[in-house]
Amino acid sequence: MLAQLQRLERQEDRAVIAYQQALISWDVEDQRAYQEAREEFHRLWLAVYANVGDDPVQQARLRAWDNHFRTWDETVVQPTLRTSGTNGLPAPPDLRPLRANEAIARALHQTQEQLLEQQWTAAQHSTRVAYWAVLLGLPLAALLTWRLGHNLLRRIRQGTQPLILAAERVMEGDLSARVPVNGNDELTRLSRRFNMMASRLQNVVSEQRELQHTLEQRVERLVQDTTREIQLLGQLGTFMQACHDESEAYDVICHTAEALFPGGGEVALLSASRNLLTVQLQWGFALPGPEVFGPEDCWALRLGQPHAAHAGLSRPHCQHDTSGQPTLCVPLMAQGDTLGVVTLHFETGEALELARPLAQRFAERVALSLVNLRLRATLRQQSIRDPLTGLYNRRYLEETFTRELARVQRRRQPLSLLMIDVDHFKQHNDTYGHALGDTLLRRLATHLQRFFRTEDIVCRYGGEEFVVLLPECDAPQAQARAEALRRSVENLAVTSNDAEFVALTISIGGASWPDHATTPEDLLARADAALYRAKHNGRNRVEFEPIPGAAGLPD
Repeated sequence: MLAQLQRLERQEDRAVIAYQQALISWDVEDQRAYQEAREEFHRLWLAVYANVGDDPVQQARLRAWDNHFRTWDETVVQPTLRTSGTNGLPAPPDLRPLRANEAIARALHQTQEQLLEQQWTAAQHSTRVAYWAVLLGLPLAALLTWRLGHNLLRRIRQGTQPLILAAERVMEGDLSARVPVNGNDELTRLSRRFNMMASRLQNVVSEQRELQHTLEQRVERLVQDTTREIQLLGQLGTFMQACHDESEAYDVICHTAEALFPGGGEVALLSASRNLLTVQLQWGFALPGPEVFGPEDCWALRLGQPHAAHAGLSRPHCQHDTSGQPTLCVPLMAQGDTLGVVTLHFETGEALELARPLAQRFAERVALSLVNLRLRATLRQQSIRDPLTGLYNRRYLEETFTRELARVQRRRQPLSLLMIDVDHFKQHNDTYGHALGDTLLRRLATHLQRFFRTEDIVCRYGGEEFVVLLPECDAPQAQARAEALRRSVENLAVTSNDAEFVALTISIGGASWPDHATTPEDLLARADAALYRAKHNGRNRVEFEPIPGAAGLPD
């Protein structure tokens, strides 16, 4: 009976542990484990209740125990499990309805122990009666009785001593202690029952240790997974901060996404017009979908929140999703702006639901990183672009000049520099106003961008002066290009406020490496000197530095 009560207590503990595990993971398997533990508790309760059929007090205690457990299950456990996963982090488990069961269990144990003690007292009493009967009998009977009593006491000592020693070992934690069993008397039966109790207690402790070990393993796996996700998201943020442009960022995002979401997915970003999304990257196994689609084709963008679609939710798939798998779309939103959408694919709906929080954190990190990257690119362009003409500014020229010169040196190629000045610019400003002067500069800048090659570097050097770097272009080629530019500019004209056409001419000075200079500073100085000669000799002309010695590049 004591063993059955202990099993009933342990089964209640298993149900509590299973409920706590379900609260931690919200996993369907853990919820099913709790249901099985609850059913096993009721089965054991029926067995114990049947064994105390002749004791109304014990029966009443067992009914109270069962009522407390059922009340806890119906008012605490079931409502919590029905709302699993919808309230964020789980609240601490409410075990108050079960606290009264501890006192009930102690009362049941005490009653059973009292019954055993009564049996033991009755046995001792019988022994004392026999002992006194021997002392008061006839001498022969006394002798015989003494002999029998002596044998009986020795048997009792032989039976109780191992039982006492085994009980002390169990109290010290050695659950493997057993009592030798010989014969079929009360002490033997008591020893046999003690061995059964110790065996069951050992099994229960072993089961509890296994359950605790399983729970620790699950918690450890959960911590490891969470730590890995945090590390990957932190790594994503670190690498995104070091990216120079969005193409590098796409590669970083793809590598992180493959590790976090092996089921596959894609990232689509809104165009500048905000009426189309273009798929910028994909990973994993996914059926080919549209590379371009509209915001109206994605429920997540239309609703402004994550949208999941799988068989268990009975929700429609987005029109841009052709995978047929459970899919989660999460908008990319940062600083109040929508950048695009992340589409993730999963093998099962359960896997999708478990990945929801991670997908939200991933989308937030990607969106914020892309916004910062675009902001850095905008600031970079503002720092190297002239705001009036849109050309590179003097700062960019100084940064690029040394790099371009080193590159042509490695390739043993020439490099030429043209310095351009607008003729009579101050006179135009004084006559027609600064607005027309700005229009002249913008018109000339647009013309320069169209005239020169993509690899040529056109900069506004300051005021009405412009500088053009011509990589892999020698002095004769640069002089011919400059003359062609001068003639083409003669065809440009700007209309003033008085509808008067203002003609535009330029003067150009040029120099080349290695014919005229060996450093960027010398090359600029030689081109500036040539420009001064062009303006001094009448303007609207091209002047190039003469090549010292023989013309051409050294072999």
